[in-house]
Parts: sequence; C-alpha cells; structure tokens
Amino acid sequence: IDASSPATVAITTLGSNTSSRPALGSGIILDLEGRILTTTDVLGRYDQVQVVFYDGSAAHASLVGLDSDSGLAVLRVSSPITAQPSFAPPTSLSIGDQVIALGTSLDDMRRTVGVGIINALGHKATIDRNKTVDNLIETDARPPEGGLGGPLVNTQGQIVGITLGYSGKNDSWSLVLPITTARDIASRIINHGQGPRATLGVWTETITPQLAQIRGYQQAGALVIAVQPHSPAAKAGIRPKDIIISLDGKVVNDQQTFESLLAAHRPGQKVKLEVVRNGLVINLEATLASKTKLQDTPVPGQRVR
Repeated sequence: IDASSPATVAITTLGSNTSSRPALGSGIILDLEGRILTTTDVLGRYDQVQVVFYDGSAAHASLVGLDSDSGLAVLRVSSPITAQPSFAPPTSLSIGDQVIALGTSLDDMRRTVGVGIINALGHKATIDRNKTVDNLIETDARPPEGGLGGPLVNTQGQIVGITLGYSGKNDSWSLVLPITTARDIASRIINHGQGPRATLGVWTETITPQLAQIRGYQQAGALVIAVQPHSPAAKAGIRPKDIIISLDGKVVNDQQTFESLLAAHRPGQKVKLEVVRNGLVINLEATLASKTKLQDTPVPGQRVR
C-alpha cells in the first residue's frame, strides 16, 4: 500500500452550480508528464476537475480524451509529478492471488483500502447497463468508498488494474481492467485522440503451456474459440481452434496480452498475425474494424456477465 499510494490521486469534480455536491473518485498517475488515468463515471458531466495528490497538493486538470468502449478517461495537469508509478508486468496475475483495491474517502480524502482475491480473469461484464467490456478482472477487493478509477495492486505494490465498476449482490465484486490494456488505450487516446476501438472479430481464451499439453495443442497463446462472420478475422482467414501467438511481431502469451495489443490500435489499421494451425505457423494480415460497427453476438456456451 505504501508503495502504490503516491501514484493514486483523488479527483473532485464540480459543476457550474457551486451549490452542487462534489463528485469524488480516484485516479492513477500514468507518467511524469502529468497524465492521469481515471474513468468517465468519476468525471460525470462536470466542467471543472481538480486532482488532489497524495501529499495534499491540488491542481486543475484538463481532459485529454475518453474511450467510450471501456469508460476510461485521460486527464493532464500542469503541475510537476514526482510519484513514479510501478506497473505490474503482463500475465502476472492468477486466480486466487491476493490483491488490494485503493480508493479515496469522500469526507477527508484519506486513502481507503479493500483486500481480497482474484475471482476471475478475462471475462466479460456489462457496466452501467449499457457498456459491455471484455477482458476484465473480477475480485472481491473493494474499498468502502471512492474506489472507481482507483488502482488494484498486488502484494508487491505494483498496479495491476484500474477499477471500472462493480457487480454482484450489493455490488460486492470489483470489475477491473488490466493495467496493460488500460495503458495501451491511454496511449491510443494520447497519440491519436478519441475514437472507437478496433476489433479483429474473434472470441479467444488463454491457452497456458500446461493447458496446451493437456489439450494436445502445440503452442500456448490466445486460442480462437469463435470467429465473427464478415469480420476482419474472417476475411483474413482466421479459423476457430487457431492459436494466435503474435500480433505485429509482439508475442501473444494469453488472451489478456492479445486484448491489450489490440487496444492500442485504431480501426482501419493493418496488423500482421502469426497463428498456429495443426502444428504449422501461418502468417496472416487483417485490417481492423471499428468495434462499434460489429454486432457483439455471444458465442453459444460462452460465459457472459
């Protein structure tokens, strides 16, 4: 907690009506250039945003951009940033791992903490009734208040994700986007501005080396369990049971890495893929489509929550 707290900020948003109650949530320092990662639910529709740092100092922040698919938002402050965030490497989490969710107290902006374990990885959930997000971490670690936009950290104090919302009875489960995916989305917003996310049009699941051996696959990676008709994947020749092992030359070890790499791309961009099919490595190229233009149809047997 001590290691990750300085990279966690409180965000207070005030509307044009000065008598309105401040809306408070949390955010994560992205870099030393003053960029802050939070969520659209924290910002709401307010026209003034203030970031309060761990040492009690505060600064006004401007909005860099939003990602409507995930609900992430990037802010920027002009004040110097001295807290260097520590991010966990990809694929560092397993079901059952202990994690800590950090938030901010509504009353006095003290740090709030919730401790729990990882319940699920790589699953899909609907947030705020109208936003469906893939590749989420589900955990029972939830701070008592101010957790939206705050970090989920491992026992080494490394940030592993950002809290997007809650689910379950009494909202007891935190829905967390892996930090690798969140940083890639933020990078796309910073470099290319707002816009729809890109999609390949496949449903995948992780095949670990152990699962590959048990199921008789030749390679670990992101196993394609279904291909959406008329999607970029279908046009490129990707088939169910293909195992995606690289995207644009970057190794794909699991579903999380695959989703993270896709998140950094824009619709219309071409990507090169390596897939394993029947023991052979095949090189394919696909032109990514807009995620909002492809109908999101559940695959029979797929767990959707």
